[in-house]
Amino acid sequence: MNTEETIPDAETEKIIPEAEKEEEFCIDGYLDLSRALVDVDRYQACHRALRRCFNLFPDFDLLPSDDLVQSITFDADHDRHRPRVNTQVDSPRIRRKLVVGSVRVTSNTVKRFLDRSDVPDGSREVFIFNHPCAAKPTERMPISVLDWVTSKPIPQDTSGATPIYERIPETPYIGIGGEKAIIIPRFRPPDTDSGALSDSFYERSPQQTYDDFHKLGALKFGHWVYGNKHDLITINLGRIIELSALDNGPSYRWLMKTINK
Repeated sequence: MNTEETIPDAETEKIIPEAEKEEEFCIDGYLDLSRALVDVDRYQACHRALRRCFNLFPDFDLLPSDDLVQSITFDADHDRHRPRVNTQVDSPRIRRKLVVGSVRVTSNTVKRFLDRSDVPDGSREVFIFNHPCAAKPTERMPISVLDWVTSKPIPQDTSGATPIYERIPETPYIGIGGEKAIIIPRFRPPDTDSGALSDSFYERSPQQTYDDFHKLGALKFGHWVYGNKHDLITINLGRIIELSALDNGPSYRWLMKTINK
């Protein structure tokens, strides 16, 4: 499978370490696997390669490591040869897992699955691609079912003008600036050339929302952890909905309107 069409020529991905002891490093080129597999020929090539590999591990249960490979993994598993198990003779046991990854770079995502308590010893990992810039494994080289092939080298940009694509934490996706690439608009685009903000996207403007939080006593102090983020102040959503429902307030109306969609 040629990855040239889906790798931006002048873009690099900055891998953010998932543990402080690891060093940051960049890779040349990024494959948008979800977009690449929309093409029928690419999907079928990847499907056949995975199925051939899965047949080498008939006693292993498949375990996709991210959303990018979940669908094609289960699809390739349908036609896989599996040994028959006589439940009356064979004692039940936890099967070893074959953890399926998309594009190997650091292997951290797959390692998290292999370290899970429900994944027994002797489980293995397999990737669709092994990126040429991937970190060298400390033990054996992981299996990849397809070769990463590009017909031309990606030019290096030393001017600093090329945007840096970073991993969005806890996901297999990247964006410019990492999680900062996730934009949540609060106002509609300006109606005139003045550049002034237009109406709020939501039923309540940001100022009205802050007033609601204050009136309902919705803010609380504590320590909450979301991935790599730590919050000191958070919102008591349960209290907001409970109190807003008493008088059919804006928060309750928005919730019911959203659910009914």
